[in-house]
Amino acid sequence: MNLPKNEYSVIIVDDDLVLCNKLWAYFDEHRTTFNVLQQCHDYDCALEALKKEKPDLVLLDIELGTRDSFDLIKELDEINFEIIFITNGDEHALRALQFSAIDYLIKPFSIADLNKAITKAKDKIKNNNDLNRYDILRHNIFRSQKSHHKIIIPESSSFEFVTTRDILRCEGWSKYTKVFLVDGRMITSSYNLGHYRKILETYSFFHCHKSHLINTTHIKSYLNIGTVEMNDGTMIPVARRKKELFVKMVIKENFFFQVDNSNYNYDEAQSYI
Repeated sequence: MNLPKNEYSVIIVDDDLVLCNKLWAYFDEHRTTFNVLQQCHDYDCALEALKKEKPDLVLLDIELGTRDSFDLIKELDEINFEIIFITNGDEHALRALQFSAIDYLIKPFSIADLNKAITKAKDKIKNNNDLNRYDILRHNIFRSQKSHHKIIIPESSSFEFVTTRDILRCEGWSKYTKVFLVDGRMITSSYNLGHYRKILETYSFFHCHKSHLINTTHIKSYLNIGTVEMNDGTMIPVARRKKELFVKMVIKENFFFQVDNSNYNYDEAQSYI
């Protein structure tokens, strides 16, 4: 379909017919530069449409009946369109999207959230920016081992693709984050430390200090005064209120010896983070 240069094409994929109709009406009323090519309510329709049509943007529900859109992604030979995923808030799905720096909406979402996501997508389409993120998503779907997950680190003018096991530590610096790699490089990310804590906390990383997030697999030693020495010789402080949690969760459980955790209150431990 030939569209005017100032228009963008979109396909809506969701098994909720009511939501699909609302999204179509939204584009008709509020986003007239977008032309809805088609809406699909199941996996097979979506796969056929994405292979046949050439949309600029796809609103894609993660859950499509008994299958999901991650299976759909794996079946596509190439992804040359922007995607906004729609999800009910599944933790594993959100983590995959966060690792790949891909936009998503959690049901139920507001018009304001939708507006924000569409505006970001439009800017990326206009600038033909960053479709490699979907290659990273493919990688993370295919590779199940946590140590092999890749994370995208946004810089001021580019994106770095880094495997989590190659991250030594992260250091908060104003509104930015310095990401130190095992090869000696340092990347200055435009995201704050809280962003990295959120997506790395279950991947052997420990938030030991308000300004420091460390990869526990790269710890060389721990000094009882409350300091961690990393494999590169860097000395990182452990906050006084984090010392007990560090000893319990990092040292006793992972490194030196086994302990009886039957009386350990994990809910209380999480309150320190």
